[in-house]
Amino acid sequence: MALSAKELITQYKKEYEYCEKEYMKAWSSIIVDVDEDASESKKTSARREAQKNAIDNAFVQSMAQFPDIDEEIIWALISLAHKLNLAHLEDFHLNQMQRVEAYARCISAHQSWNKASGHSFERYIAGINKQIMVDNEVQFILKSDAIKMIKEGKMYNHPDDLHLIEEWNDNFDLYAIQTNHGKAHIFGCIQVKTSIRDRVGRDDQFSKNAMEKNFWVAEAVLNGDFFKLPKYYAMVNGGSLTYPENNWHGVYVMAGIESDGRIYHDVTFDIMAKHAVIAADCFGVNRAQLTRNWKAE
Repeated sequence: MALSAKELITQYKKEYEYCEKEYMKAWSSIIVDVDEDASESKKTSARREAQKNAIDNAFVQSMAQFPDIDEEIIWALISLAHKLNLAHLEDFHLNQMQRVEAYARCISAHQSWNKASGHSFERYIAGINKQIMVDNEVQFILKSDAIKMIKEGKMYNHPDDLHLIEEWNDNFDLYAIQTNHGKAHIFGCIQVKTSIRDRVGRDDQFSKNAMEKNFWVAEAVLNGDFFKLPKYYAMVNGGSLTYPENNWHGVYVMAGIESDGRIYHDVTFDIMAKHAVIAADCFGVNRAQLTRNWKAE
C-alpha cells in the first residue's frame, strides 16, 4: 500500500532531504538564468525544462545514493519534492513538516470532493423518473441496490446474467431495470462521470464486455468538453485506428458539447430516458439484436 506524504517524510527523512536537495539543485540551475522581464511563454518553457531536469537529476542521483531503497519509494519522494516545490508553501512561513501536513490535507480534501461529487451525480441519475420511464416501468438504480436485489432473489434475469453482474462489481455505477408483471430484470449497464479523463479509457473495455452479452450500455456525463478531442470522440463513435468501433450504445452529456453520433447533448436526460425504454423493449422482445452496433434511433 502506498505511503502517505507524512509517512514518507517520517520514515524516509534522510532520503527525502537528499532527493529534495538534488531536485532543487537542478531546478535552480535553470530558473536562475530566466530573465524577470522575459515573456510568460519563455518563463513557462523554462519552468517545464527545469522540472524535467530536476526530476531526472534527482532520480539518478538518489538511486545511486540509496541502492537499497526501492525504486518506488525514491520515485514517491521525488514526487513529493516536486509537488511541494510547485506549491510554494514556504510563502506561508511553514516549516518542512507543516508544509507536508498542509499538502496532505489539501490532497485529502480534493480526493474527498472527487468521491463525494461522483456519488452525488450517481444519485442524481438514479433519481431520473421521466414519464416515459414510469409508463414502461423502467428505472435506473444504484449498483448497490441492484446487488442487494440480486442477493435477495428479487432480480429475475437468467442466473448467467446475474453471475456476470456480480462479477463485474465496480465496472458500472448504475443499472437500468424494467419490471414486467412484478418481476424486475436488468437490461442495461450505466457508467457515470462528472467529467471525462483518461480513466474513461479503462471503462471502455467494461462496456464492450457488457455489449457482447447483449446488454444496453450507456454513459451519463456531467461535462463532455473532452469529447471535442479526436481521441475521446472516437472512443465513443469509433472510426479511428485505436477505436475502430463504438464503445457505448450512447453517451449522454449535460454540458460541454453538441450531439454528434452516439454522443448526445442531453441537459435533462430526456434522450437517455427515451433510449432506455427503446433498449428495454429490444432486450425483452429480441435481445439478440441488442449488439454492439445497435442504436436506439
